[in-house]
Amino acid sequence: MRLGLLWTVILIGLAGLPFLPGCNDNQEASLPDATGFFQVAEVDGRWLLITPDGRPFYSVGVNHVTANNNTDRETGVCPYCVAVDSTYESREAWAETTSERLASWGFNTIGAWSDDQLFAPLMPYTELLNYGGGQSDYFSKEFMERVQEITADKVVPLKDDPKHLILGARASSLSMPPQVPQAATPYLDVFSVNFYATVEGLFDTLNGQWGPLVPIENWLETYYELSGLPLMATEFSFRSSESDLPNTEPPIYLTFDTQVERAAAYDEYVQSCFDAPYIVGQHWFEYVDQPIGGRFDGENNNFGLVTVEDEPYDDFVEPVTVTNARAPHLTD
Repeated sequence: MRLGLLWTVILIGLAGLPFLPGCNDNQEASLPDATGFFQVAEVDGRWLLITPDGRPFYSVGVNHVTANNNTDRETGVCPYCVAVDSTYESREAWAETTSERLASWGFNTIGAWSDDQLFAPLMPYTELLNYGGGQSDYFSKEFMERVQEITADKVVPLKDDPKHLILGARASSLSMPPQVPQAATPYLDVFSVNFYATVEGLFDTLNGQWGPLVPIENWLETYYELSGLPLMATEFSFRSSESDLPNTEPPIYLTFDTQVERAAAYDEYVQSCFDAPYIVGQHWFEYVDQPIGGRFDGENNNFGLVTVEDEPYDDFVEPVTVTNARAPHLTD
């Protein structure tokens, strides 16, 4: 999880778009013309992404899909890196197998903090510009210089390449003043927000210290009304004690007894996104569990679709696959 506004702009890009399911006759009659690049459009009262060849697309993504994963801060070893290097002939082979695995589970997008260049020929992906990484004073000269440098390096070369959408700053639902989504509207194609279900009382405490914040009740509709933009939930997760992980840091997340219960929580969260006509996608955090001894900041959670040994949680991913098959671009 990343608390606070990172001022990180995300681009969704494609290179070699793979086959994606089509649409029904009613959708096809209402879709905008294909433009050769991604776009967002409201189709019969439902916001959707539109692929370069004109098909409807709802982004069902996974964050932090990377072979260079977290190092255990107690041992100094990256356990997932060891598993990858001992199993696959190359990182390219790992990426191909991983993309096939994700697609079989109903995921169609590589989210933030991932090996996006490895996956670029395989799946749609998002790219982080990370304007705010390591910065604490957004009015400083250093921050402005960082923004200008990243923009010149990554954004300016894309200004004549429309195969990208500006998806926003992955705003934190636990620390978001309402003025931010209101002010962001003219600059974005989609407003993105990271929204975790957390222990009771946490938001009220933060709102008392930092508020008034955007309320977490009816958060989907509230962010849509404030921004006037289609939304993407760019980070959410649940953890289970039916794993080898301590699930103690930070203590704010919900923990379920079994992987089946974790999958039920996924289903409820994702279905609420599917049901909201202004949501164009949601991205799960994350692909691999965190190390048992904690990553760099101590987080030690069962957030993964797979273990650090690269083994899927079958009791989780099997029902998740069923949930993902109900994505709006597949069923509406």
